[in-house]
Amino acid sequence: MRECFMWAAIPHMAELPHPGLSVSGFAGKAGDRQHGSECLAHLRDSRKGESLMVTGIDVQLYNVQDFNRALAFYTAFFGREPAQLHRIGDGGWAEFELPDGSCFAIGKHENFPWQAGYNIMFAVPDVEEAVRFVRSHGCIASDPSEGPVCWRSFAQDPEGNHLVLHHRK
Repeated sequence: MRECFMWAAIPHMAELPHPGLSVSGFAGKAGDRQHGSECLAHLRDSRKGESLMVTGIDVQLYNVQDFNRALAFYTAFFGREPAQLHRIGDGGWAEFELPDGSCFAIGKHENFPWQAGYNIMFAVPDVEEAVRFVRSHGCIASDPSEGPVCWRSFAQDPEGNHLVLHHRK
């Protein structure tokens, strides 16, 4: 069995069954990312080209700079409290379960350096109303526009993450 240290960006990898691979800990140093890549390559080789059995996307996540500000915005945006909320120092993790069964999360943690997220298309019943809401919270949103299959507005949350307010025709 090959011993492997995975980096902190994918902590749940330690909980998954990996034939021929033992994950014994985490390391957050940049040099360990190369080792993590080697471990994932070994995992692919050990499965002999088989799928890693991805069945969907469980959570879409935006990293945030100001956890409390983002938490207040998304709690109001979704009109519900997070289903999961874990505070860690001045950061934490919050998951919002949406009516269609999908999950959106925000997080701030020292092992996840902030960078702007890009273009999750949030389904809304009324794009104009959603634009008014986003703007009323001091955020940027383009005027709604019509595309071939949808109405949409390109916006940003208070953290600078890009999102699309989207309604299918």
